[in-house]
Amino acid sequence: MGLVKDMSFVRMRAPDTERALRFLNDFGLTASSRSDGAVYLRCTSPAHHVYVVEQGPPEFAGFAFEAETEQALYTLADEDGVDVRESPEPGGGLRITLTDPDGYRIDVVHGVAPMEPLAMRPPLPLNYAEEKHRINETQRPAVGPAEIKRLGHVGLKVSNLPRSVGWYADRFGLRTTDVLTAGPESHEVAAFLRLDRGSQPVDHHSIVLFESRKPEFHHCAFETQDYDAVETSHNWLHDHDWTHSFGVGRHLLGSQVFDYWLDPWGRKARALRRRRPVHRITRDRAAPHRPIANRPVGALLHKAWDITVGGDDQDILLHERPEVLAIRNVADLARRLTLHAAFLTQTAQRIAPFQLMVQSAAGAEPAAAAMLEEMGRQRLVGIGVMAAEAAKTGQLAVSEEECRDVIWSMTDGMLWHRLVNERGWTNERFAEWLGRVWVDRLVKKRSRSR
Repeated sequence: MGLVKDMSFVRMRAPDTERALRFLNDFGLTASSRSDGAVYLRCTSPAHHVYVVEQGPPEFAGFAFEAETEQALYTLADEDGVDVRESPEPGGGLRITLTDPDGYRIDVVHGVAPMEPLAMRPPLPLNYAEEKHRINETQRPAVGPAEIKRLGHVGLKVSNLPRSVGWYADRFGLRTTDVLTAGPESHEVAAFLRLDRGSQPVDHHSIVLFESRKPEFHHCAFETQDYDAVETSHNWLHDHDWTHSFGVGRHLLGSQVFDYWLDPWGRKARALRRRRPVHRITRDRAAPHRPIANRPVGALLHKAWDITVGGDDQDILLHERPEVLAIRNVADLARRLTLHAAFLTQTAQRIAPFQLMVQSAAGAEPAAAAMLEEMGRQRLVGIGVMAAEAAKTGQLAVSEEECRDVIWSMTDGMLWHRLVNERGWTNERFAEWLGRVWVDRLVKKRSRSR
């Protein structure tokens, strides 16, 4: 039995807490308290808060576990030589503060005052091919913020994966569920850690750790009622102009349905490129004595790439998706290329991190090197289709092959990464510039009717 029983909350900083609050309200969290410039947000469970936003530069400021018992909290304090203190934050209770090997603040709390739970609609019944639960009954789930049940897990990048796994296991009793490996020596690159609650099944993971040169926050995940809650809240967030990262899809290891969204500073603060809350729909469970599964990265790359490119797990080629087909049907080539530039700027936000990860692994991992080549080949095929259609318009100023190669060379996500991530361009500036370059270089002057 471990010393902690659940995740408690994540702590963020934002330069504009009111803007952060608007996003989090649309995401599905509601304010429970305010104190000293901070906003405390809750979900539908009795937990006083699951998300804290403090005034400050946009950055991750730590997370908290809930101790199994008060004695467990004192045991943790004694092992690390820290004091148990009354928490000065809303909800009160007792708290200790630890620091993990990469400097992340880790609070452990006990006895935080609960609140009255909020209403949550019952799960919607589903019909299956051989099993019908609804007869003459329609269901029309309302579009709106998700009814979030709880904080599910936190993802962190760490500088030394074995050291961090050991630290969380030794302090809190966390167990390893899955490990991702890469290279001929099976170097560990990611680990999924679950709670230890004795004979009680728990989530597949409460923390996921990724090996990285630069330690930083990756994401936090929240649980919703069901798949419909994910889809309807996706539409709500989209309609309110928040920035989507990728999803809806299903993760390969934990099996949970996901939908990633960037917070208001996800595109501007380099340290927070991947601050992205994610809706989950099921409490994916691991048995108490499940053995560790070591999974080679190469076996997962192809599926991960398909999800990254499309933004979901639908088996549809990018150039055959409805939104791309609509662009391909635009008669004016200059306008078509401008729209393509805007669309590919959106996909670059998903592709660039994956491309960088595969590039870094390619030197030691043959599967990653093969995947890198396959990614380039797939893009070449899709862009080849676009170039052939452009040639048929009679508006190209260059050959079909040159059109294909120019666009292909600029759409692997690396140009976007250098100008947006490294040089601080906005996505809007990048999309406008890219479209202008393509039109100026590829379209006959008399055809430029933008």
